[in-house]
Amino acid sequence: MRRSAFLLFLLLIPTFAGTAVINSNDWREVLAGMQLAKLEGHEVRFLVSVRQADVLAQNLPPNNVTVIETSNPIMQDYANYLENAYDIETNELLFRNYREIQNHILRYYEPSSIAFISEYEPENAVLSLPMMFRESGVVFVSEPSIFSRMGVVEKIYIIGHLQRDHQRTILSTAGALGKSVKIINQGSPYANGLAVLDVWGRTDKAILTTGEFFETTLSDGSHPVLLVGKEQYPEGLIESLDTAGINQVYVIGSDLLSVAQKIREDSGRTIGVMVKYGEGYLQAGTFSEVLALTIFQIPMPQPNITFTRAIYDSTTNKLYITLFNQGDGAAYFLTNLQIAQNGSVVSSIRDNEMILIWPGEEVTQTFTIDLASIGSENMTAILNGKYGRFEDFLVKTIEQERPIEFGVLEDNSNIEMIRATYDGTWIRVYIKNIAGVTAYVSGYVELTLDGELRDFYGGDLKIESGKTGVLKVKIELTEEDLLANSIIPVNLRYGEKRSLLVKTLKQYLELEVVKFNLMLIVGIAIPLLITMLLIVLMRRRERSKYYKVRKRFRKIKRTKLRPKRRSRPRRAVKKRKKS
Repeated sequence: MRRSAFLLFLLLIPTFAGTAVINSNDWREVLAGMQLAKLEGHEVRFLVSVRQADVLAQNLPPNNVTVIETSNPIMQDYANYLENAYDIETNELLFRNYREIQNHILRYYEPSSIAFISEYEPENAVLSLPMMFRESGVVFVSEPSIFSRMGVVEKIYIIGHLQRDHQRTILSTAGALGKSVKIINQGSPYANGLAVLDVWGRTDKAILTTGEFFETTLSDGSHPVLLVGKEQYPEGLIESLDTAGINQVYVIGSDLLSVAQKIREDSGRTIGVMVKYGEGYLQAGTFSEVLALTIFQIPMPQPNITFTRAIYDSTTNKLYITLFNQGDGAAYFLTNLQIAQNGSVVSSIRDNEMILIWPGEEVTQTFTIDLASIGSENMTAILNGKYGRFEDFLVKTIEQERPIEFGVLEDNSNIEMIRATYDGTWIRVYIKNIAGVTAYVSGYVELTLDGELRDFYGGDLKIESGKTGVLKVKIELTEEDLLANSIIPVNLRYGEKRSLLVKTLKQYLELEVVKFNLMLIVGIAIPLLITMLLIVLMRRRERSKYYKVRKRFRKIKRTKLRPKRRSRPRRAVKKRKKS
């Protein structure tokens, strides 16, 4: 690696009105807090852990420090801690959550542009920030409470996928306001970054990052941001850099040294690369020691694929390999397999079709290959695979080796799909086990939503022989969606053993709508309720009469049947004669 290719890139501190410290555990609140600080003209710092609190405090100015704290802070009452422990004059802005910060910004600052992103694709926030800062705009996590306030902005963007009801509300509200909406959604945040670069236009510098964290350079807004993997970059990146006139890129993080070198080499050394792997603070005209980058890590679902087993059945010349996703994110996986004997590669297999592996799912791939002529001793399978959360850019790699087990793999399972229904809330796929053994089934449904084909996992089932199981997907479909999905593809993996789903079945089913007739239900329910109410009132009335009659009867009984009291005999009173 040549020295000219990589330089220490330190963040030179420009003139700011003050310093803002973002104190929150929630990346959505950190995103909103960064933008609030930018609108106030403050330099942005992150509080990322309690252990870092003192290091950060020691490098803050003695005054004009604003702590933006939410109800989910890294360290409770950090502003008071700075004043008491370090004698730093602070202001404190307290918010309950990111929604309150976003509404605060719209109310008091009136940005010129707004870009909506989904909380499920936080990478889009990272690549959108510089563009919005350049346009005096903001990046907001899509949230219904702010849709009605879009009248204060001039430009509206949607970056990446949004919840469908959110996107439709934004489009209809913007239409009512007479505003247009620019949608940038190329399938993945990596492709979206290249599209954002087209919107940005000609420039000579760009920032490269993974999109997995916030870092203070992003709040500068001077250069566009493009997303790369730690080992490779997305297709079309070099061409896009050349088209935009970019001759220098800043790579954030020392873990991107490898991809930085690759970009420089693949560009024919026409693109200079500077790697920012440290930061310093300006104190009394001099820099302090170089410290590690302060970044706020963005939690996001991450797939983690492991190669668990390889089995070869010489009676069918089939090799079975089992993959398990032990992460919390779905993965698109592309297999490249080598067969070795005594350490020497004797054959190779490459699968040109990606498979989708859901979190917690174990998938078995089947390949036809003749290994009998080679022998069965000291045989191993070497997996060199690529995978990622997005189909158009597989950012992760796996290289694992497993011994090949030889034996007869017998699987007598057999299933058939009967029907698929939709009741307004659930899509149900009915699957019947038509074999004499228990079947284990896993699968997903493909749906076309807003013109885009998307996959929805239905979970896994255990179906006894002769029984019927139901694969369920919870989703809300409109009339337009139902028209676009009158026939739906259903993809199943199944087998006699839970850990070896060696068989696959893909079938196109008519989606039957089985919604209940609401008017019919109301027409039946209202007369029934009225009848029940009348019965209750009549019974109460009868009981009331009964108790009144009974009360009168008791009164009569007391009056007529009570024995008369004996009257005391009156004493005779003798009258005195007058004398």
